[in-house]
Amino acid sequence: KRLLVSDNFGTNTGYTVETFLKYNFTKKGHFKGLFSLGYNIVYGSYDGKTSSDDYNAGVRIQTFSAALGAEVNPIGHTGNVYPSIYGLFRWNFIGGETYYQAGLDFFKVTSRFGYLGGLNLNFKLNKKIGLYTGYSYAFDNPIGRQTEETYEPDPHVIPFRDEASSTNGLTGDRRVAYWSLYLGMNFFF
Repeated sequence: KRLLVSDNFGTNTGYTVETFLKYNFTKKGHFKGLFSLGYNIVYGSYDGKTSSDDYNAGVRIQTFSAALGAEVNPIGHTGNVYPSIYGLFRWNFIGGETYYQAGLDFFKVTSRFGYLGGLNLNFKLNKKIGLYTGYSYAFDNPIGRQTEETYEPDPHVIPFRDEASSTNGLTGDRRVAYWSLYLGMNFFF
């Protein structure tokens, strides 16, 4: 229960796959519009012992997102190395599961709104291909949190509660937020 009512759902690691479609609004690429689709999974797994048996407990939270935003390249993309900064407003579909011993329960897939921001260092290899590395921070559920105090007919489906209320057992709002270090590839059309 402590995992399910913790402020981060008991998660501590994960990975992301993100794809971006960019459109240059300026000839040298100083300002770009972005569209993004992404998948993220964060999880936590815990070994423990009770007086009578061993157990494993864990949580997996998965997010599928669609996003719109902008990217700024202060020096454009005329050189072989150039920085960029970006931000996106994201529509997220969040779900997942919890497990304890042999039991498995599923979080009801729920829609939330959030954001993603990051910094890139881009390396242009030729006119068609480039590489980049960077850092990003995502917060998947700051907008639209709910107490989700509804009855689910399936006992293995858990409502996705991320807003504290006096009746759902949460003492504070829960967040699905994470930072990433990444490598990627650019294709120029």
